[in-house]
Amino acid sequence: MNDNLFTTYTLAKYLQVSARTVQREVSRGRLTFVMVGGRRRYRRDDVEYYLRRQLQRSGFRVIDGGRAQVARFG
Repeated sequence: MNDNLFTTYTLAKYLQVSARTVQREVSRGRLTFVMVGGRRRYRRDDVEYYLRRQLQRSGFRVIDGGRAQVARFG
């Protein structure tokens, strides 16, 4: 598998959530996917964007500096 694409199940494992949670986030329009061979695939860049948005919504801010770090604000 391409390292830049996740299946629903590999993404769920990566995010440490259930596959149903991934599907729920898709249905809410928070997580995007591409179709490859009739199957959903999630691009790494889209997943990172989703995670940044989730952190911002929760009051955390991503600080870029080599490796991503997280700091609490507010």
